[in-house]
Amino acid sequence: MSQADARDAARLSSAQPPLPEGLAVSLNLLLILASLATAGVALWLFWVTSTVLPTHDPAHIPMWRGVALCFLAYSALSCICVAAGQGNPPLRWAVGVTSLAAVALGLYGVGDMFRRASTGGDVEGYILLMGIILAGHGITGLLHALLIPRARAVPLG
Repeated sequence: MSQADARDAARLSSAQPPLPEGLAVSLNLLLILASLATAGVALWLFWVTSTVLPTHDPAHIPMWRGVALCFLAYSALSCICVAAGQGNPPLRWAVGVTSLAAVALGLYGVGDMFRRASTGGDVEGYILLMGIILAGHGITGLLHALLIPRARAVPLG
């Protein structure tokens, strides 16, 4: 047995068993649904920046439009990753790293609102909801990035 054959055999024997096909389909579906929720937040933010903020808080329009673009980009990245399937590790890594940031930012928003509530400050319900959606999408993206490589090949369509 050559060294390459021995390495391959060792790698295969230590590899984790593949995930069932149903779980891979479920992970793909969950990531698409999370992406749709995040895209919904982005569209809502675009609506708010064009209808509400011009008369109430025009100074924050660029910031909220930037947040909306980031939400939309994260949603698109997640959908592209699902469409690309298992054969694109760099794309999965990009979703994994972005998802880690999404979890952190989402939990920060949620935590900040709880901190404000406990000190009698103003609680912004929309930030709480956006944080929950972003953290949920991030957790789903992390699970997808970590578990999909173990899934059996699942054809789309």
